[in-house]
Amino acid sequence: MLVDWQIQYLEDHKVVLAIVCGRVTAKSFKDFVKAATQKAAQKRFQNFLADAREVQLDLSVMEIYGLPALLPALGFLRTQHLAVLYDPRSPHAPDFGFLENILYNHGFSMRLFTDSDAALAWLKTQKTLPAETPAKLPSKPEEEREGA
Repeated sequence: MLVDWQIQYLEDHKVVLAIVCGRVTAKSFKDFVKAATQKAAQKRFQNFLADAREVQLDLSVMEIYGLPALLPALGFLRTQHLAVLYDPRSPHAPDFGFLENILYNHGFSMRLFTDSDAALAWLKTQKTLPAETPAKLPSKPEEEREGA
């Protein structure tokens, strides 16, 4: 089964809900994340709940490992929060655990859940951070500047 998704707002929670089913490849993952982040930007929502309980992850270890570098280009920033519902009995559960670990180690706010109420409660506790800005290089001390 090819991947299929529905994206909607949970207005009361200020959350973008994405329900994903089927086989997720690198290409469909990129398309899905881009669609979800564009939807979030319309309402300036910072929290995402992804229901991935019926997902078969078809991503290699290297593709998962490369996601932290890819996500900002797709619109998902470290200032946003992602709760993922997954099936711990799925043969893909270890891949979800690896994804959670990789994203956490790269500064992304993502957690796995088996219960939607617990996921929404966690999202509610997450602080909204200011948007990311490019890091500024410190200016050189006066005596090191050219022509000084």
